Amino acid sequence: MAASARITQVDYGNEVSSSNFRGIDLSGANFDAQETLVDALQTAIDGVAIGTIFAGRIEASTFSGPKTLPASPNAQRETKWLVSMVDAVIGSPLTVEIPCADLSLLVANTDKMDITAGAGLALVTAIEAYHKSVAGNAVSVVEVRHVGRNT
Repeated sequence: MAASARITQVDYGNEVSSSNFRGIDLSGANFDAQETLVDALQTAIDGVAIGTIFAGRIEASTFSGPKTLPASPNAQRETKWLVSMVDAVIGSPLTVEIPCADLSLLVANTDKMDITAGAGLALVTAIEAYHKSVAGNAVSVVEVRHVGRNT
């Protein structure tokens, strides 16, 4: 069974939302490397979201910290980044949502994040390094778009 990582944030209104990513099978031989990839993924999410990350889970371990509310009233779990990807081998589409989107990263007059530089590129790099498709293949991020969701 493939490992998974869950990164959980709290928004300005003390509501909680999570992002879930699928990794490879964990073993003693690859655990440290996978944990490093999840740490990079958490850092990348922190760079594109304005909620406060306070908990996370890798299938074999968990972390948690203080549930400190973010300072910005714009940190809302309903404001999300929708990351659209494809399985790099068979081309099937998949998505993941990241709550508390930092809308300052929007390309002017669009609902898309610039994923060619800065925080957007860091996010793409981290997702492509860790996340796997349902078939267990590498993924390729196509775009990151702002959406509003109530869950």
